[in-house]
Amino acid sequence: MTKGFQISPVEPDELMFAFGLADAAASLRMPVENPNENSVKLRDDDGSVMTIRLTDRPMNRAGMAVAQHFKGHKFRAIMARLLALHDVYKNRKLASWVRTAPDGRQEIAESLLAAAAQAPLTTRLKFRVGDMARLATKYEQDNDLVDALPDK
Repeated sequence: MTKGFQISPVEPDELMFAFGLADAAASLRMPVENPNENSVKLRDDDGSVMTIRLTDRPMNRAGMAVAQHFKGHKFRAIMARLLALHDVYKNRKLASWVRTAPDGRQEIAESLLAAAAQAPLTTRLKFRVGDMARLATKYEQDNDLVDALPDK
């Protein structure tokens, strides 16, 4: 990582919207472009250009849907935070904010998404568990949420 590399916080509502959008696109619950029909060109420091063609995978569909709504720095900040959430699902210390739905998808509490919007990311683009738990708890207290994941 370059010195001073930082991913900016985003508004919780923006990340919550992007999370729902990404989930709908990844699971094909909304119409999406086939990622195979798109490519990304990356320019290296030496001026050479590499073309990457995306495959039709849930994460690529999610990223494309988010990219249609957010541009530039905002897109990068949101995608870095969405990608960092993958490790959160697996962390037992954050288990009270995550559950598996009957259809097998992972559900994440609003308070943990709000924490993900604001928590600093490490230089490896990961969340620190303590930051996430502290910010999620604060969000619940500030918003008078009694249950992190209420029954539907």
